[in-house]
Amino acid sequence: KESLFIVGDTKQSIYGFRTGKTEVFERLATQEPWNTPLQPSPLQRSFRSAPVIMEFTNELFGALAKVENPEKQANGCIATDPVIFSDDFMKHSSARDLPGYVEMSFIPPPDKNSDEDDSSQKARIFDKVVEILQELTVNGESPKNGMSIAILVRSNSDADEVQNHVRNRMPNLPTVLVKDSLAAVACPMGEMMLYFFKWLLHPGDAAALNVAKTSFLGAHIGWESDKSHAEWLQELQNIGYHGVVRKLFTTLPEEDAEANRAIIRCWENEALAFDTNGGALADWVLHMKNLSVQAAGSSGAVQIMTMHKSKGLEFDAVI
Repeated sequence: KESLFIVGDTKQSIYGFRTGKTEVFERLATQEPWNTPLQPSPLQRSFRSAPVIMEFTNELFGALAKVENPEKQANGCIATDPVIFSDDFMKHSSARDLPGYVEMSFIPPPDKNSDEDDSSQKARIFDKVVEILQELTVNGESPKNGMSIAILVRSNSDADEVQNHVRNRMPNLPTVLVKDSLAAVACPMGEMMLYFFKWLLHPGDAAALNVAKTSFLGAHIGWESDKSHAEWLQELQNIGYHGVVRKLFTTLPEEDAEANRAIIRCWENEALAFDTNGGALADWVLHMKNLSVQAAGSSGAVQIMTMHKSKGLEFDAVI
């Protein structure tokens, strides 16, 4: 007997910028001609958030579901479609007995009759962030009790602005931007590796060959012995992508290997997985060209990231 199991969450429409559409899930669940009606099985217990956070969420989304035209409410502070939540809204509870605290601060928009512009409003928002950080840190230098602190913003440009403002007001408090970077170009080492495999894929690519040969890794992988393209392809067939990646990296001087430890680990892990799953050389080059790696935040530093980047992460305090 055939079966179908579907997992979805209408609130994941925050990924609309990646073409995520709530309507697709709604239509799939309600309008498709199923022989047997789909039976929803809601997951209403959170195993991550504290009870007070779940209570706040219930109050917030419960109120949104009752707003007829939220875009006109609170001077535009609420901008969402209540239809998404009104029918499907259900209260959630926490499965964990954790302390928690929630506070909302409203920064009114600029008065239309004043000379204040959007940048002035942003400055007031950033000042409020600094005020909260001063309460959460010891003398504005480090988080209290070793707690982890995150500041969530809408865009990477907002993250840059917040960091600059915090650094100007609290110069002794370490902050770090958490962003995605392409593994192949995160550093010269990764870029060199990509050019090497591009040359294996297209031996006539003189630019790729020259970049690989003249890089600081190229000096250690036997170019001077004119190892042929065919021989490298044979190595790839004999020992796989992981074997070739390791062979290239093990030629590095110890100080270079230590300085590039993170990117080396990334390439080795991806090569090992690629060997397991299988694929052509062109697939490998494309995979590593487009692979994103998340820059991890430093321990003890206030981490600044977009809301989308925070998905799946946990912090003691979130602003």
